Amino acid sequence: MKLTESRYISAAFAYSSIYGVYHLHDVVQQRNILGVSLISDIRDCITHPQALQFGLDKGWSVRVVNRPQGTFHPKILIGSLGQQNGIPIDARAIIVGSGNLSKGGLLSNVECGLTLRKQTEFAAAPKIFSRLWGFGTDLTANMLADYAVRFRDRNANRSSIDLVALGVSDESKLVNVGVMRQSPAAQPSMKSSVAKAAWAGLQSFTGDYTFQLEFPRDAGDVLRRIVTATGQTPKVTVKCDDGIDRPMKYAYYPHNGMFRLNIPNDVPGIPAARINRNGIALIEGTGDANSPMHIRVSADQNFVRETAGKSFLLGTWGKTPTRLYGWY
Repeated sequence: MKLTESRYISAAFAYSSIYGVYHLHDVVQQRNILGVSLISDIRDCITHPQALQFGLDKGWSVRVVNRPQGTFHPKILIGSLGQQNGIPIDARAIIVGSGNLSKGGLLSNVECGLTLRKQTEFAAAPKIFSRLWGFGTDLTANMLADYAVRFRDRNANRSSIDLVALGVSDESKLVNVGVMRQSPAAQPSMKSSVAKAAWAGLQSFTGDYTFQLEFPRDAGDVLRRIVTATGQTPKVTVKCDDGIDRPMKYAYYPHNGMFRLNIPNDVPGIPAARINRNGIALIEGTGDANSPMHIRVSADQNFVRETAGKSFLLGTWGKTPTRLYGWY
């Protein structure tokens, strides 16, 4: 019994990542698979929105499960000669295991699996998968957009350690900022269009009267969306770490995606940043129309490591010749 005998794949996994669906697509191409049906959980906000989007873009039948009673948690892949409405017909391979459709589940974790080899066992495949398929709902563009926002909110509140442990990230370990400066960013798991936080390194800035800091490209677009939604222009009220709301002038340059914020010198962390050219400025949307953004400026190593590390794990970062930046 080999997967090469199959022409269709029916897969049910609790969580699917970008690496996981890329790997599945490689199998599809190598084995001349004609169609794929995939179902995954979205209740726990671990399955990546862009993994689901990738499946839709490739013409797969994609369903998602959001059960209030608990997580949809199977891991099964069925190869078959046919498929109807996502359900396998005439199975030729059944693989059941503990690993998710993720880099950890496929490569680095300790997992176990069972391959069913008897023809009599194949007969149960349509019934098994039909029941799993029935838990889901066909994924639509609107559903995916709503899920992307929930994914953003949940993971913004998770620590970098949790992102690794839960398998939200395809990265298997944390990395330090020095390594990020030498490495390219991974495929982002979160589009900047749904992010609500952006950060930039403090190694370069301009201005004497105010601290003029630029947030490049995707990070800049995140901040542009936050302030545009409030109608505050060309100044925005920003809540600072000392609890004071301060008006700050900003400008957005669409030709290069840069967002420049003029930060007053009395904002906590700015005097040290001027002297040491070190640390990170993190801006988060607050949802408050009166003070729509909160800023924290700090060179504290735990803060820098956690902020940059979260973007590293989500693939939501970039770099200029002088500094790193990111969003989530």
